[in-house]
Amino acid sequence: DLHSFPTRRSSDLQQDSSLVDDLITFFENQQGAFTRNEAYRDRFLKLPIFPSGGCLHPLTALLVSGDFQDPLDSTSILDLNSAGGHREFLLKLGARQLDFAVYARDRMPILLNERSDISVAAKRSLVKLLAEERLRLVDKDDVLRRLATTPIVECEDGKFRPPGDVYFRGKAVAEILGQDAHIVNEDAHKSAAVRELYRWLGVADRPRPSDLVRRVKDLVASTPKGEVRRQVQGIFDHLAVRWPDEQASLEPRLGELRKLR
Repeated sequence: DLHSFPTRRSSDLQQDSSLVDDLITFFENQQGAFTRNEAYRDRFLKLPIFPSGGCLHPLTALLVSGDFQDPLDSTSILDLNSAGGHREFLLKLGARQLDFAVYARDRMPILLNERSDISVAAKRSLVKLLAEERLRLVDKDDVLRRLATTPIVECEDGKFRPPGDVYFRGKAVAEILGQDAHIVNEDAHKSAAVRELYRWLGVADRPRPSDLVRRVKDLVASTPKGEVRRQVQGIFDHLAVRWPDEQASLEPRLGELRKLR
């Protein structure tokens, strides 16, 4: 019985890795059955018979080593030596291989999450690694989408935030958004490669339309009338410069300004 076997024998498998090899070899010799029956294959991948870190796991919880090594050793990797090899067989069945794109998409967001307990130095090392290897990801839209919502950018206040919430330091950002803007901590990474990474992920050097609208609303609500006119006029002067090239993207996002009196 494919389900009950590991329950009865897991302790034996833990103590004698040759049993793991024998078991996987048995299934490899029956691989035609996996080809004919997808449910049978999926049950096999979920059996806790695959070694990693001295314990046994389902293969669905592990990765097979590929062209990339986790610099923080934070990934559960199948111990192929203890499993007796079988690399090609397991990959053929659908085992996931650890490559840089998989690591960037699936592991880095967890490591960089605000609840993660890794150090600031470790987070900076991951950002540096991403910057150095970014060209391997430029056609990976799924990786971009995942990282764009990850708190990956270190700001001047020491917090890490998603790229879409952060700006490069610049005159327009400082004059229009002032203290409301979260600014990249450029002292943490004095590297053109990191700057290009941030830009690719969505860090902006000019105020985003949503922030412009919010800034105008805040000014109208809380600033003396004369100061409102001066600062709002500055925002519209800024938009006038951008309008010829960005009208199509700016116009639908600035509709709320028409409602202000």
